[in-house]
Amino acid sequence: MPPVDQSLQPDGNVSRGTDSRLIKINHYGDVHINEELYERGGYFAAGGLASMTSRTVTAPIDRLKIYLISETHSKSPTWQHIKKGELIAAVVTAGRRLLGASRNVWDAGGVRSLWAGNGVNIVKMLPEGATKFGIYEVCDLIGAMDLCSSVTNLTLQTSRRLFATWEGVDSPADISVWAQTASGGIGGVAAQYVKIHCDKKTLSLPGGRRFIAYPLDTLRFRVQCNMQKNGHYGHRLLADTAKQMWRAGGLRPFFRGLPWGLLGQYPYSAIDLTMYEYTRRWWMQKNKSLGLSEADSRPNVIATAVIGGFSGAVGASVVWPLNLLRTRLQTSGTVVNPREYGSIMDVVRQTIAEEGWRGLWKGMTPNLIKVIPSVAITYVVYDKCKQTLDLS
Repeated sequence: MPPVDQSLQPDGNVSRGTDSRLIKINHYGDVHINEELYERGGYFAAGGLASMTSRTVTAPIDRLKIYLISETHSKSPTWQHIKKGELIAAVVTAGRRLLGASRNVWDAGGVRSLWAGNGVNIVKMLPEGATKFGIYEVCDLIGAMDLCSSVTNLTLQTSRRLFATWEGVDSPADISVWAQTASGGIGGVAAQYVKIHCDKKTLSLPGGRRFIAYPLDTLRFRVQCNMQKNGHYGHRLLADTAKQMWRAGGLRPFFRGLPWGLLGQYPYSAIDLTMYEYTRRWWMQKNKSLGLSEADSRPNVIATAVIGGFSGAVGASVVWPLNLLRTRLQTSGTVVNPREYGSIMDVVRQTIAEEGWRGLWKGMTPNLIKVIPSVAITYVVYDKCKQTLDLS
């Protein structure tokens, strides 16, 4: 154990612990928390509150999205109008469908139906948002380049050891040329992931986050799809749904479709990162052509939010069919989606047979509508929280 430092400070305080910068205790026993610790904790708190507020405000749109994805009874002639070049008729038809779905959601429980499952969503988003923003600000304090360098080295060494084990050699230095090249590529991708997500304030582990949040998402989706007029609401519906899932197979129903959720996360991240980086470069080149310096040409907070929202929307649109199939598998056997599916391929077969290929993109419109207000609310609330907490 390292020695405990209890030296007397110039201000009369006694500093205890190996890191005197964080906690100070004076001779009266009063504990003084260093501003640096307070500031870093404040960033995490502000990020969690911002994400929670954003999801709560946009919860009705998300509720409509889940309803449209899970509902399998109706067909829309919107695509037929588009094929015939009847754009106005297509817009009118799509609008009527959204209004009809909104009416059905409202009839299931009024205002309570619009925010069904939001409590579960807050439990998921509070730590996730805190982590995203908190890590971003810490990256700002310690330097994103230092973090990228550390991630690159760690990933590179780990990859080399794995390749050494796979090839049956004693030392990572003895691995083949192609393994050396692959290790370097993996390290570079990891560093690029950290760098871009530091810029976007979305640094996290996609697979790990999905695995931890997945049971909560499944429970939330089934709560929303089991809500009906004159039925249970709130915590009673949540408890009934959780018990029903547990009786059906223990923990297994909570993780139904998880491999496909993980599979969809990686192409989404790849498209999201690529679109973000290219759009950001275009933005900087455009500003440089106007005579701005390298520093001034970088996108500000608002521009970063817009670019991030755009890249995320593009990524979500491309992998939307996989998201729809997974969600239907999660909500099978509910009031809104009474169908039973044996596997993901069974979902594909029944969806295409009943609704055609265009049915794979149901519910995407509310998701795109949600992007702009969700991003805007998150950044506005985060900025206001920083001002309230007097954070730099």
